[in-house]
Order: sequence, then structure tokens, then C-alpha cells
Amino acid sequence: MISLRKKTPPLFGGSIPKSCAYCDYNASPSGPPVCRLGLKLSEEGKCARYSYNPLLREPKNSPPLPEHDPEEFKL
Repeated sequence: MISLRKKTPPLFGGSIPKSCAYCDYNASPSGPPVCRLGLKLSEEGKCARYSYNPLLREPKNSPPLPEHDPEEFKL
């Protein structure tokens, strides 16, 4: 059977590198990653059972605003 559903784009884009820090099986989201399944973490920080959880991902800080002179805002 052919599916006619529109494909939804992945959250935060499709170029997110795999990391155990935001894996669904991460047992300690606030500290260093520990696999809930008991799997040994590889040096790359990913495994075959990786499942992305967007709620564990922390957003990047916004860049600082440039300083403006108060004279620029006078009419």
C-alpha cells in the first residue's frame, strides 16, 4: 500500500549529530550519559540502539546584542 502522507521534517533539522547526551535511553540527563540499557558507551558517544529525544537537548544561547548609543534612537 502506498502512503500519501506528507513527510514531516525532523525536529531541529536533519543534521543533528548522534550523542548519548540526548538519547532516549540516557539514565542521567543532568550529568554524564549513562545507558539505561546497560550498553557500553562508545568513544563516539553513540550506539546502534540510539533513539533521539528532543526534550533532553538544551538550546544554544542567543548571541549578545550589540551596544547602541542613545543618540541613535533620538528623532
